[in-house]
Amino acid sequence: RLFRARERLAKALGSYLDRVAQPGSAAMTRHLYATLLRRELPAAWATRRGTVEVPTTVVVGEHETIARPELFWDRTEPGALRVATIPGARHWLAEERPDAVITLLRAQLA
Repeated sequence: RLFRARERLAKALGSYLDRVAQPGSAAMTRHLYATLLRRELPAAWATRRGTVEVPTTVVVGEHETIARPELFWDRTEPGALRVATIPGARHWLAEERPDAVITLLRAQLA
């Protein structure tokens, strides 16, 4: 079992490293996480006792192991949460499947 876990981790890291090695990708990832740490998480922590009451889409990779959709269910009003799954992706959606992320964003903003 440990061997399988190591294989999955090696595969995930390899996929991430391949993507982040692309020109501009590392900078994009750094900016996304800076925004998350400086703006989004502090705002979420300040209101963590509240619930999401507006239509919200959570985007996860098919093989996500960290940000599982069920983490969001108890903080949403019924019908407010939509979960979109990107096939073949893990945690690093923008690096692994930028085409799918852009497609979802365009559909959400249309």
